[in-house]
Amino acid sequence: MSTSAADRLMVVLNLSLTELIWEVSGLNGGGIQAIPLLQNKIGPGNRALLTQFNGCAPFSISLTKNLIDPVAARIAPDLELPRSVAPHDLALIDQNPTFREHPWGAACWVVLEGGDLRIRCLKLDGTRLLRASEASTGETWHPIPLHDHGILDVVKGRVVWIGREISSGGSCG
Repeated sequence: MSTSAADRLMVVLNLSLTELIWEVSGLNGGGIQAIPLLQNKIGPGNRALLTQFNGCAPFSISLTKNLIDPVAARIAPDLELPRSVAPHDLALIDQNPTFREHPWGAACWVVLEGGDLRIRCLKLDGTRLLRASEASTGETWHPIPLHDHGILDVVKGRVVWIGREISSGGSCG
């Protein structure tokens, strides 16, 4: 089959290249979805944008099926990362505006802070948005100034999954 014939067949079957490559039968949830991978890491000095991508990362559809505009990103070193996150982790981020308007509890959130995207623990205290500083001892919460911005201008996404690469040089036991 020629390349142009294959392209026409994919159009007729409404099949994308990622579906053709990553479709895996037998997975609960129906397979793999290609999620855009941010070009820059999330963290201080990296100028990551939720609209600039460099390839895709494969995720199970069972993880992504209820997410709104999901993106994946690597995490940069940051002195105030939540304990559950480490530099170089891969994060799956949900941009659902309903959740972003009301950040809650033990989740990690992507926030715009000092001109950069960063991962923080957040909570709402009435109308004030607070972030945890886990670099300090104890639980210290600091207000995030919203100024004239709405909460959606500051809270950009919810981290729904973290993956960590395991060093290949170590041993078990």
